[in-house]
Amino acid sequence: MRLRPRRCFSAFLLAISFANGVGEAQTTTSGAVTGVVTDQSGAVVPNADVEIRDVNKGTTESSETDRDGVYRFFFLSPSQYTLTVEHDRFREESRSVTVLLETPVTVNITLEIAKAATELFVTAEAPLVQADNGDVSITMSQTQISELPNPGNDLAYIAQTTPGAIMATDNARTGGGGGNFSILGMPGTSNLFTLNGMNDNSGHLNFTGATGMLLGQNQIQEATVVSNGYSGHFGDAAGSYVNYVTKSGGNDFHGNAEYFWNGSVLNATDWITKAFGNPRPFDIANQWAGSVGGPIQKNRLFFFFDAEGLRVLLPAPVQVVLPSPQFEAATIANIDSIFGAASASDAFYKQIFSLYNQTPGIAAATPGSFADPLGCLDASPSGVFIGPQTPQGQLGVNLPCAIHFQKTLGQPTSESLLSGRMDWNVRTNDRAFFLLQYDNGRQPIVVDPISSVFNVYYSGPWWQAQLNETHTFGTTAANQFLLAGIYQDGVTSVVNPAQTLAAFPTTLDWSNAGGPFTQLGGFDYIYGYPLGRGLTQYEIADDFLKIRGKHKFGFGLDFLRAYLSNSDYTQNAVGDMLPLTIDAFYSGAWIEHLHKVTPHACANRLPRSWHSASLPILLRAMGRMSGR
Repeated sequence: MRLRPRRCFSAFLLAISFANGVGEAQTTTSGAVTGVVTDQSGAVVPNADVEIRDVNKGTTESSETDRDGVYRFFFLSPSQYTLTVEHDRFREESRSVTVLLETPVTVNITLEIAKAATELFVTAEAPLVQADNGDVSITMSQTQISELPNPGNDLAYIAQTTPGAIMATDNARTGGGGGNFSILGMPGTSNLFTLNGMNDNSGHLNFTGATGMLLGQNQIQEATVVSNGYSGHFGDAAGSYVNYVTKSGGNDFHGNAEYFWNGSVLNATDWITKAFGNPRPFDIANQWAGSVGGPIQKNRLFFFFDAEGLRVLLPAPVQVVLPSPQFEAATIANIDSIFGAASASDAFYKQIFSLYNQTPGIAAATPGSFADPLGCLDASPSGVFIGPQTPQGQLGVNLPCAIHFQKTLGQPTSESLLSGRMDWNVRTNDRAFFLLQYDNGRQPIVVDPISSVFNVYYSGPWWQAQLNETHTFGTTAANQFLLAGIYQDGVTSVVNPAQTLAAFPTTLDWSNAGGPFTQLGGFDYIYGYPLGRGLTQYEIADDFLKIRGKHKFGFGLDFLRAYLSNSDYTQNAVGDMLPLTIDAFYSGAWIEHLHKVTPHACANRLPRSWHSASLPILLRAMGRMSGR
């Protein structure tokens, strides 16, 4: 077991600002509303009663303008609100205000002396640049998120719409849905992602599922991307800061359902597939999402549930080159003449050829290879296969060493996400929510053209949970607390290791011989499958804000601890075989050496002195063993 604990203590977000103007107060999961109340002459109106009401949940908060006519509301959940201002001898004024994530909304109100109350609806847009703190950010609403063209509905893709963002090209490690964009020249590994304020990074990349994407678009209410953050709570990463806030229930039942489909009838045939006269392959893409939310107890307790997922099959053209029947017969005859028909070598060669002969699609094969009419070229000094007994070998004149055909390969990729959120208005000054979500899926890593027993898949189920509580202290102070955790256990492996070993106990790799035939045994031994990756992470964070006179005091604390384990269970434990030429394989010269040790190619038993390029076949065994 190789456990690499990472203790990440961002123990400090202390921001004390002294300003002559109006200060805002919000965190990564909330927004704020502030403004100045004046009369028709422009004079400020102190001691005016100000109330803000959440239209969806029915919660209200009250405040009062200070001597400068300023009012403030902290830690407001992104939602639609009604703002009402009252004062003696003035007409009551109401505003419809949309509170956005991160960005403080300024609503200045002028009171008039009148006989009737009026209601004015104002749509507030988030400014790109915050004049009071220097942050450059963009906030996307629920409508914008749902209507943005987004391949696969990957949440990380949203950030690429930000000014200054480009697709990451600095490192292949940043592709595949993880850290796949760069902002203002910073690498893709410098971005911080959060969900309701919870750190949603896995190492230096954003957290993803089995498909390499971050699902959950249907449960997101707002997303904010800060591309140039100067505020203290953006100090965890040097690049951009991307935060998502999930939807919640309200006093009215609401929900949605959507489905996306794409199939073969809508797609053109691959050029290579068409050139070989093969039919259009089957491909399909299914993606769905549905949600429902509503009240459990009006104005106090609400629920929201979201389910979404995808299933995609995208085949790709593959060129397959197999030993010809003539080559197989000649090779078996030659091996039997050296070791005998009852030898273990005869059984091993027949096992190899039996697997090749059961390759799906072999009935469409034609003589030769894609580059050679006979398929007898290899990496030998002469560049031509020469048998040991006659100038033309035992194959005879103009008989092929190989057969070849083109096929399409594909296995479905699937992933699903279930998420539930419970909101509770505990009392006037306290509100809390609990979020729990589960994701699971499977993606093919290797689709083998010879046999499906060598296919390699990745499955990575994970859980996320968080508790968020907000408490206000009168009209001048508020506190927000977060407790969150993540658990993931990913494994990359063949479906049935015992079946794979029984089919072929090693890997026959033809790359050193110039690739005359398709590799046998898959990649499960060369790269050391199965592989495991586990993550256990928990986080505790707290933010406190206090307004005193014209000054705003802020204090934040974030503690994050992550346990990350990477495990290589049996990397190259059984070795792999690399023939240097076709002739070496055909002649069985390497078998003569190996018979002194074992009748099979058990490379992990070879003495070190025998691992040299002078042998007609090169065997490689690293023998590294580790576990979770």
